Amino acid sequence: MPNFKANLIRERFVLTNKKAKNEEPQLALGNRLEIECLDSKGENSETFVIRAQNIHTTLRIAARIARQWFDHGHTKNSGPNRFSWSREYKEIVKDFEEKWNENCWACIYRGGKVLFDSEPPEKAQLFHIIEQVYAYDKGDYQDIALAAEKLFAKAGKHVQIDYDRNIAMALSGSSEAVNNKITYRDTDGRNKIDLFMRQKDLRYVKGEKGSPLKLSECLSVAAIIFEGYQLGFIAGRTNYLLACGQTTLGDKNAQQADHAIKRVIRLDQSLKDLTTKYHLAFKPKPNFQQNISKIENSFREKARTF
Repeated sequence: MPNFKANLIRERFVLTNKKAKNEEPQLALGNRLEIECLDSKGENSETFVIRAQNIHTTLRIAARIARQWFDHGHTKNSGPNRFSWSREYKEIVKDFEEKWNENCWACIYRGGKVLFDSEPPEKAQLFHIIEQVYAYDKGDYQDIALAAEKLFAKAGKHVQIDYDRNIAMALSGSSEAVNNKITYRDTDGRNKIDLFMRQKDLRYVKGEKGSPLKLSECLSVAAIIFEGYQLGFIAGRTNYLLACGQTTLGDKNAQQADHAIKRVIRLDQSLKDLTTKYHLAFKPKPNFQQNISKIENSFREKARTF
C-alpha cells in the first residue's frame, strides 16, 4: 500500500483595503485539505486541494477522490469508470446538508485551477485567488497571505491580508501503521480536544484477517467523527430548548435536531463497523450520544448562571 499523509486546516482570511479605511474588511472562512492521490500500484499520482464550508464535507469529497484515484488512476468525466464532480458532491450533501445547511459549499482544485465549484458565497471567491497564487508561487503555503498581497498590488489593489490557521486533522499512513490526530471543539466551543486514532498493527492481530486502511477510508472515518460531534451540538442545544419550553416539536429547529439525531445514530453504527473491520483504536473513544448529553447539560448550566 502506498504511504500517505494529509493535514486539514481551518482557515481565516481578513482582507483590508489600505486605501479605503472606512471600507468593511472582507472575511473569508473555510477548511482546506491538500492530498496526493496514488493508484493501487503507487505509480500514478495527482495532487488535489479541497475546500469546503465544513470539515466533514471537505473530508468526504477528498475520500471519494482518493478512492477513485486508487481504484482507477483518474478522475475523468467520460469513458470507463467515469467520475462526476457534481454527482459526487450531491451524494455527499443530500442526506443532511442540502436541507438544513444553506451555507454549505465546496471547491476542488488541481494545479491552481478550479475543477468543481458549488457556487460558494462571494467572499469565498478569495480562495480561487489563493490557490492560483500558491500554484504559481510554489512557496511555503504558510506565506500565502504575503504572496497574495503582492499579486493584488501588481493589479493595482493595495490590500492587507491577515491570515490565521489551525490544524484540525494530521494524518499519516503506511503498510505498517496508520495514525490520525483529530482536533475538535468541546461543548463550550472554546477549548480544543485532541482525539487520536490508530490502526492496530495487523501483524500482531492473531487469528483475524485484516487489511491496512487506505487514504480514502482514513478520511471517511475522520469525517464521521467530525460530523458526529457537530450534529451533536444541534441535537443537544435543541433538547435543552425543548426541555425548558423554548421550542416545540413542530418547530423547524426541532425537526432539524430530530434529523440530526437520526443521522448521528447512523454515523455511530458506521464508525463501529469500520472500527471492527479495520481493528481501529481511539483515545479517547468517540461517544456521540454522551456528547449530546454533555452539550444539553452545558446549556442548562449556562442558564443557571444568568
